[in-house]
Amino acid sequence: MTAHPDLAPADAPRTTLWAALSVKDFRLIFTAQSISTLGDAAYAAVLAFFTYEFAGFSGAVGLVLGVVSVSTLVSLLVGGAVADRVHRKWVAVASDLFRLAFIGALGALVATDALSLPILVALTGLAGLVDGFFDPALRGAIPSLVPEEKLTSANGLLGFVGSTGVVIGAAAGGVLYATVGSATVFLLNAASFAASALLLSRLSDKGARGGDSSPPEEQPEEFARSVRSGIVYLTKVPVLVSIPVAAVALFIADAPTAVLTPELIADRLNGDASTIGWMNALVGCGAAIGALVTGHFGGGRRPAMIIFGSWGVAHLVTALTFGQTSATVAIVLSGIRGILSGLGGTLWNDLLMRNVDPRMLSRVFSLDNMGSSSLMPLGVVATGIVVGAWPAVAIVVIGQAVSGVLMLALLLRRPIRDA
Repeated sequence: MTAHPDLAPADAPRTTLWAALSVKDFRLIFTAQSISTLGDAAYAAVLAFFTYEFAGFSGAVGLVLGVVSVSTLVSLLVGGAVADRVHRKWVAVASDLFRLAFIGALGALVATDALSLPILVALTGLAGLVDGFFDPALRGAIPSLVPEEKLTSANGLLGFVGSTGVVIGAAAGGVLYATVGSATVFLLNAASFAASALLLSRLSDKGARGGDSSPPEEQPEEFARSVRSGIVYLTKVPVLVSIPVAAVALFIADAPTAVLTPELIADRLNGDASTIGWMNALVGCGAAIGALVTGHFGGGRRPAMIIFGSWGVAHLVTALTFGQTSATVAIVLSGIRGILSGLGGTLWNDLLMRNVDPRMLSRVFSLDNMGSSSLMPLGVVATGIVVGAWPAVAIVVIGQAVSGVLMLALLLRRPIRDA
């Protein structure tokens, strides 16, 4: 595949939504992701509640989730650099195997009543520490395993799996937790990593080794320079400026929305727990629909117009969701927001895979994931500070509206608009 360091527009040949499934390597990836996404979603859905019930105080929940967040951010910083220098396939497999060991140990200790809070913090933190290696490695390998004309199909199908897996897995996790207990959820998640590792180990080796395509001058560079070169690359590609913009959007919009949604549903929308359940379900289902639509139709000659346009409008729709007062309207708008987010997210992955220098691809995905989540914890803290001084609805509506304008403003720059 030809690298386009400046992300010039590339023609994406039209294919059907299911085209990528004709590729054996992608079928392995699709199956592995279908299984592990369900397990991960079930695990994430019950971890906080389990921690609270196990430790008996809310501070333990904050400790566990905080350690997981920090350790994942650390691994995201270095995960892409590792994958770009060694074999991407085996980085992904190793990540699965380590998570199998840590989450499997957690499940076994819960089942035998041998768990303590320090061990819980250690095992979940270690799982988070290797988690950030997986996605940059796997997504960095996909363009070398899937023909270019089928990349849009591949990204659409993976976006569908990711969105539906979260909804179904979270629901299944809740049911399993209530009926057979947390140990079963943890052990099933460990089993999903085992299945994923087995499937991914069968991928072909062609082009999946990041170091094979590294230029001679990068071979002897220190690891720190490898990380730094990825950051420098972002500053040279106009469209990648959206990564820090997305981080700001999470800080001023998504973090406050996550914190204040329960209050707004109760006080402004006159809803209850079922309302937030329906809203989350519609967001997930909408994102799945958006991914499928993108996988079938692609993004045309100017996918950046759709990416930033849909993301910007999604923020504005979220502002409207909580700016009005009907729970029913909020649920419908959540579905629309999900569709827009699915469209933009799927096309963004496709844009990166088609145009980023293959030698830098895992680092770009790593920095993208990190940039998109690094300010979220700070946003949560900042929300707690200002929530007493500002009405909750004002914090959310203004934050989402400003973020929407920021995303749409990116399209004022021609190099971004034409990407």
